[in-house]
Amino acid sequence: MSSMNILALGSIALFSFIHSSLSLPSAPPQFEVLVRNESYAYNPSEELRNEVLARRAELPFAKRDYATVQICTDASCTNCHTVWDAEFTTASACISAANTECMIISNLNQANIEYWSSPGCHGRNSHYGGCPGGTNAVGSPDTQSIGVHPGC
Repeated sequence: MSSMNILALGSIALFSFIHSSLSLPSAPPQFEVLVRNESYAYNPSEELRNEVLARRAELPFAKRDYATVQICTDASCTNCHTVWDAEFTTASACISAANTECMIISNLNQANIEYWSSPGCHGRNSHYGGCPGGTNAVGSPDTQSIGVHPGC
């Protein structure tokens, strides 16, 4: 392969990478990588397209905050149900959590959990930060409402 073809190939792959990176993060990548042959015709290259997609997946283009929160009506965290299990970019609305005594918080990625002693996210406030992951049982006696917020 001549140096001109290699240069053209690299330029096309770079353009395709930049173009696909500017698309919305939730949209599937819709692009082709074209390779110019000796007769100056362009042909799609599925191999190079897959390489661009693989490299793109390695880069953190979009912030993805995530949390799973289960609320439990007993202090031993056994009578529970899930109230939040989602990816988000802004704070949640106030979530009713009447008579919560314990929470199981898991799948944390850049998330904070706030919980209050009164309905409507009012009253005494407590906080659980989520930079480290894992599953954690958090004692939360008399909790009546919670909120899920982005950031550590």
